[in-house]
Amino acid sequence: MKEIRVQTAVIGAGSAGLKAYEGARKQGVSAVIIDPEFKLPEMLKSGYLPLSILRAIIEERSASVLQDDAPITMYGMDHSIRQKFSAILQDLRERRRSCSEKYMKSFPAVPEQDRIYGHAVFEDSRHLTVPEADCRITADTVVIATGSRPYIPSYIQNAGKRAITAAELFELPALPKSIAILGTGSTALELGQCLTRLGVKTVIFGQRHLWHFSDIKIAEIAEKCIDKSVVMFMNSEITEISANDSGVTIYYLEKSGKEGYLRTEYILAAAGRIPNFSHLRIENAGLAPSSFGTIPADPDTRETRVPNIFAAGSVAALNNPLERSLKDGHMAGKNAALYPGELQKSPWLPLTISFTAPNFAIAGRKEEELRRCHDAEPYIIGEASFQESHWAEIHLETEGMIHLYFSLRTKKLLGAELALPMGDTIAQFLAFAIALEKTLPELLNFSFYKPTPLEIVQLAIRNASIRFRELETDQKAQLNRHAKTAITQ
Repeated sequence: MKEIRVQTAVIGAGSAGLKAYEGARKQGVSAVIIDPEFKLPEMLKSGYLPLSILRAIIEERSASVLQDDAPITMYGMDHSIRQKFSAILQDLRERRRSCSEKYMKSFPAVPEQDRIYGHAVFEDSRHLTVPEADCRITADTVVIATGSRPYIPSYIQNAGKRAITAAELFELPALPKSIAILGTGSTALELGQCLTRLGVKTVIFGQRHLWHFSDIKIAEIAEKCIDKSVVMFMNSEITEISANDSGVTIYYLEKSGKEGYLRTEYILAAAGRIPNFSHLRIENAGLAPSSFGTIPADPDTRETRVPNIFAAGSVAALNNPLERSLKDGHMAGKNAALYPGELQKSPWLPLTISFTAPNFAIAGRKEEELRRCHDAEPYIIGEASFQESHWAEIHLETEGMIHLYFSLRTKKLLGAELALPMGDTIAQFLAFAIALEKTLPELLNFSFYKPTPLEIVQLAIRNASIRFRELETDQKAQLNRHAKTAITQ
């Protein structure tokens, strides 16, 4: 068995892994990167890239193909319309290939001598074996960036080849005529809306809350918006699945208890992802998974509970946006190279966006977090409905809502949850405001050009200001009552 000695070993050649390798090499240390295939990162095959291309293709072709009053139902659109979209997946793959080539050029080329093909296995915290390459690696530090894979519920295994993932959907020769999607995350919702617009008979099965919302009112508004663009069974339960060569039969219970069934060509699993580290034997290195199944790591330094091991990407934090994975990967590689010296920190402000119609977004702290620590950090909510804005009236888009969360003590903006047209732009603005620790009085002095989607932020800020004044008035009245009572006594 070949013996290899390096300062940093990176496990995984996805987006985070490549950035970790780059971060380590920039510090001048020796490094290798271990991966069984060295293929395109997952997000280029089934993540944000193909979904973005699919939306762009729909917008390009919709003006000449789809009528404004075309019905959007699970029964799809006219057959002649579907025919005009028959080559859409081929078009998507060609654009994806071109975009992927440009994307991969943003990473430094990994020399062949630094590539080790195979699956790494921990002997201990400083030693790895790669059976396929017949080698043993001794490394001062290790970065785990093995990514994640789609979660395939056991109850859909009866569907056999008719059960697919988003990556497999994009490799089909043509769009299916019908499909059932499991899940209410970004991939499920974005795909559901896109496929429905393309004439595919689509239905989404979901449970509990929609997307990552923790604010109940925002979640309810978001669900109403999605219901208008794709057929969705929330809080439903699939009781049985059977399949044959022509498709899948799905038996289910609606939340009302009513039984139903439907037949589709495929059933697509988009109900979350599972971190990839089962083959690593992390217990040999002194690591253990979190309650979420990830490898816990410091969010700022990416260091794990074992000081010389770092973790980045979706193996350490599920539902990470691409930007976060890239940043975490670079920081993990850099700190691995710096170890045992002083580690650098790279704080990240939480920002999550789903490119549904309307966009869903969470910036800063979620309401659920604030509810849990309400005694230590009491807060108020500034609310605005999209229909209140001039922009909505002009563009006839009235669906959507935003909640802003302000500290009652400092008046700083803490977070926001929203379901709005152009919500991606609004969320980016709010993320900057939170990062700069802007307060309610400061935001009240901002000028918002009209008519633009951002004016709804101004409406929510003003609503929060009114609530602050009402609360202050109530508190003064209460103090006066207490003072009068004390004088009387």
